[in-house]
Amino acid sequence: MPSIGGAFYWRNSVSDLTGTLFNSALLQSVKIARLQLKLWCLVVPLSVSLAAQAAIYRWVDQAGRVHFSDTRPESASILSEVITDRYSTSRGSRVELNIVPVGAVVPPADHERIGVAVQGVRDIFDTSLGVESDFNRLELHIYGDKKAFITARDRVARGLTTTTGFYDHRNKIAHVWSNRSPDAMLEVIVHEVAHAVLDSAYPSTPKWLHEGLAEYVQRISVTGQALTIPPDQQNLDKLNRLRRSGRLLPLEKFLALSDAEWLRYDGDAHIAYTQSWALTYFLMSSESGREVLSRSLGGLADASGPCCIRQANGAYPGGLAALEAGLQQWSGGQGIPAHHY
Repeated sequence: MPSIGGAFYWRNSVSDLTGTLFNSALLQSVKIARLQLKLWCLVVPLSVSLAAQAAIYRWVDQAGRVHFSDTRPESASILSEVITDRYSTSRGSRVELNIVPVGAVVPPADHERIGVAVQGVRDIFDTSLGVESDFNRLELHIYGDKKAFITARDRVARGLTTTTGFYDHRNKIAHVWSNRSPDAMLEVIVHEVAHAVLDSAYPSTPKWLHEGLAEYVQRISVTGQALTIPPDQQNLDKLNRLRRSGRLLPLEKFLALSDAEWLRYDGDAHIAYTQSWALTYFLMSSESGREVLSRSLGGLADASGPCCIRQANGAYPGGLAALEAGLQQWSGGQGIPAHHY
């Protein structure tokens, strides 16, 4: 993931092909309504059952860690806030987040912003793409010292060279260096969460789609409970330069690349990452585009043809040729709007 300094998704094994096709317009509208409800009542981390309507307490301990629980803190000197009414609406697919600082200080505001972003990624994939993932728990280790991060990386995932973050699929733990700023760290976290969500639902997701969706959501911006994903102007400019120089593959060939071929095509210029991000952002910009992505993920259980080519011809108006023409026109335009969730 070159745009954020080499964050990397790591997993031990690849499971059998799985996936379910979600292409009903009715289901899509219901899921959109669910997303609005989910984001309104977000709480992180929270392990109590909201359906039971037990009291929910929030407090900050002496180390600056934020706690959510159905019991008050044991120490009478720690003030707690009852927040039951703020999160009293039941919600599905809730992600339980456990942040473990390792020589790092995570202010309460950053803690909560990370929680909103993590849950937001899970809900966007669910609502917009029909990803029914069992990803509902994340342990996040945040390292204040880069050397400590590298030591953990070499212990858990030998062979990796990333210096910013990676996701340990086996243990469901994300390891992230606190980096230069909270914003840079959040990009790494969100990118790795996207990989985790996709892997739990579709382990065989092709490289272009795995990285395209992760690159798409990593630019997420959190304001309260509102989420915004803006276009990446640097990627757009780079895409247009690559197109003018004739270095971009036609979509039909690009979508047919194996993971190994995708990596070779990416090269030092990271062409594949740029093309994957652009295609994903463009598809996420319209209902027909999101349908292509949803069918592509759902079709991973069907081995009849490369992922997305058949789905694009079936779901996108005018098929793959129209999709390629639309992508080219979109990338050359001005004022590409951000996506709001």
